[in-house]
Amino acid sequence: MRLNDPPRALAAAALWSLALFVALWHGWLAPPRAAPAGLIALLAVLPLAPVLVLWLLRPRLGLIFGALVGLGYFAHGLTEAIVDPDVRLLGAIQASLVLVLIAALGTATRREQRARREAKAA
Repeated sequence: MRLNDPPRALAAAALWSLALFVALWHGWLAPPRAAPAGLIALLAVLPLAPVLVLWLLRPRLGLIFGALVGLGYFAHGLTEAIVDPDVRLLGAIQASLVLVLIAALGTATRREQRARREAKAA
């Protein structure tokens, strides 16, 4: 990943923020009543762990898979925001982080495609 690419940097920040937010949500902000908070927080972050490792190795591919895995978190956040008034804000934040990730990744991809077309035409 180019460090001077703002959309990819924003997507990466959203991906890492999502992982941190999910752990905080289930471990501290709204811990479950029937199970250990640490265990639930770990299970909630588990699908993102391989994506974060992949991002460290191949950032571009990590962001693509992060967006795919993020769709599940988007659905969860949206569902919680609609159904449970106690965690409505948390659900909206989670869904928003995924939207930022996907929008930033889409912007970066469009920029790359445009640059390739322009380089090919020149």
